[in-house]
Amino acid sequence: MFLSRSFRLAAATLVLLVMTITAQAQLLDNTLEFPLISFNSGSDEATAYEAGNDVFTVTSDVVAILESSTSIPVFITNGEMNLQILVDENGALIANSAVQDIIITGDITLNSVAYSGTLFTGKVTAFGYQNTGGSNAMFDFQLTLTGGELVSLYSDDMGIAVTSENSSFDGSFLVNFVGKAKGVMGGVITPEETASLGDFVWQDLNGDGIWDSGESGIEGVVVHLLNPGDDGVCNSGDEVTLDTTLTQADGYYGFTELAAGDYCIEFITPTGYIISPQDAGNDDAGDSDADPLSGQTGTINLQEGENDLTWDAGLYRLAALGDFVWEDLNANGIQDNAEPGIEGVTVNLLNPGADQLCNSGDEFTLDTSMTDAEGNYGFSELEPGDYCVEFVPPSDYIISPQDFGVDASDSDADPTTGQIGRASCRERV
Repeated sequence: MFLSRSFRLAAATLVLLVMTITAQAQLLDNTLEFPLISFNSGSDEATAYEAGNDVFTVTSDVVAILESSTSIPVFITNGEMNLQILVDENGALIANSAVQDIIITGDITLNSVAYSGTLFTGKVTAFGYQNTGGSNAMFDFQLTLTGGELVSLYSDDMGIAVTSENSSFDGSFLVNFVGKAKGVMGGVITPEETASLGDFVWQDLNGDGIWDSGESGIEGVVVHLLNPGDDGVCNSGDEVTLDTTLTQADGYYGFTELAAGDYCIEFITPTGYIISPQDAGNDDAGDSDADPLSGQTGTINLQEGENDLTWDAGLYRLAALGDFVWEDLNANGIQDNAEPGIEGVTVNLLNPGADQLCNSGDEFTLDTSMTDAEGNYGFSELEPGDYCVEFVPPSDYIISPQDFGVDASDSDADPTTGQIGRASCRERV
């Protein structure tokens, strides 16, 4: 296809203008979508403002329509744009009674269909401006289309971005100013409302995967926001890290300004901690959502504008229990001075069974230990939960009376069974 020098320049100008539409303090900062209409006028009065009448006008030749970023611009013959609005001394748009504020005319053939005459008409609904310094100014508009042969190409909301070179505009609407005009017109893309997600990482003292009153948040836990990868599934190995944060002093974390889509959350387990059971409760806002092996949640489908604060992780540390077996010389069930420990006593760690009660007959042994030379014994690396301890008295010994003093210094075993009551073992802090 043959392109004249002027057409090439017009196309180059169009691309340049699309690239340089950026946010400015007093501009509307429209994001425009294809098809884009380019216009360009070398007249020094293409953009003009009459302060006494509050009249702002843009008059320009309309050059071409660009249907996509990869298409060749379609030239418009006899194209012309005439825009007139009222703007007060503060730069604010003034409502007016005109049926339309903008008319674009010309001749063009799109997809083998010829269009001629009035291509677009519209009513301006918003106006912005920026003095960029030097001799250049920028103006932009939002408008609603009211008619024209090409009105079906666009939705109702349109935007125009104007660069005015050699402009005498200094930011004030108290005086007249003029300048050139070039720019683009296109549909206005409505910014997507961003979403957010997050919640809480807590110290799950009983390791049950459900947040209980009194269980506090954990500070400084690393949390990754992940893209679930090509398969769209978390915990499959192809996830990609998008962002990282740390839990705050109260255990809360969050990711904001997110586009709608699918995400995963990954919790990095601090040294010494274990991730609690996943989905142990019926309330997503109060149970642990992370896989204990990978630290990842399931796939999270986040909707536009959604604030999903239900993605939690419980963390716990292994527990320990134990104490002392002594020779109760006065048989009062209370440790007295000079009463020595007994070495070699068998101590069994029991699961309390289905009824969760010790001394009920359905207990079963989990581990066995022997008291050391000082009479001390212990079981460590225990999951938080309920246990029984069973003491097997050596020959010629009888178990002392139970619970005759304070727990730290009296005998806790049932003299008949050798078992203590149920021990609710929480994490070792």
